Amino acid sequence: MKVGKLVREKLQHGSKAISILATLLLIGAVGVIVSGGTYANLASSQTVDGSGQFLGKADDSATAPSFSWMTDTDTGFFHPGSDSIGVSVGGSERARIDSGFAALAGTGVNNAGTGGNIQLVAGQGGFSGNTPGGKGGEVSIVGGKGGISAQFQGSYGGNVGIFGGDGPQGYGGNVFVSGGDGSTVNGDGNVVLAMNLQGTAVGRVGIGDTTPAALLTFGNGDKFQVNESGDIWTVGKAEIRKPLTIGRAGAPKGITLYDEVTGAAFCVTIKSGALAATPGACK
Repeated sequence: MKVGKLVREKLQHGSKAISILATLLLIGAVGVIVSGGTYANLASSQTVDGSGQFLGKADDSATAPSFSWMTDTDTGFFHPGSDSIGVSVGGSERARIDSGFAALAGTGVNNAGTGGNIQLVAGQGGFSGNTPGGKGGEVSIVGGKGGISAQFQGSYGGNVGIFGGDGPQGYGGNVFVSGGDGSTVNGDGNVVLAMNLQGTAVGRVGIGDTTPAALLTFGNGDKFQVNESGDIWTVGKAEIRKPLTIGRAGAPKGITLYDEVTGAAFCVTIKSGALAATPGACK
């Protein structure tokens, strides 16, 4: 009797004689570990089917994952805990998915070693000798969509956090964000905030401010703001240490100052080389 047929019949009849403890090995011949820890090889043209489940070992690990490859047994899928799936490469956990989150993990060589890197890399655009090459793929990290309710306000969308690593006994890690290197003809890529991949302006940017009131704000409480029109507003002290230009030859501008006694606004300008104060704010 062929192994494929034997496995299928045993699964269908609920026999415990064959318990599948590890993976279907998908390189060349397929192997199934049967009772006694020996491999049963199936020809590449054969399949294993059945109405039951393929069950991994209860005590598997990143170094010995249940679902692996015959020529690379420390790489594959294992069960790190209840309701979770782990991915191991070379005996080290590199990713984990459970009911609450999905995580990628970089592992250090030893206690004094550098932690492993994590890269999300989109596909490279095509090359062409005489015409523009293809556009490279995009990488998106998107928080979860909030719930929708017919009668009440919907839930908030999920946040996306990018953090440098903690340094318990040294410096914390930096966060670098930059555009890609471009050619001398087309220039380098930019870092664009408050805009989605479709070029639509969305949201605001707060530096040290989780609830920015303008397009760009600094400090908790919106102490410095820049709006969409380029207007600047601040509650802090402004100290200018370089020459300051207000207006230009074809469009002179003034400065609005308020009277210390009455509180009235005056527009202070230069007329024929002399200061002039006109009642009312500058326009």
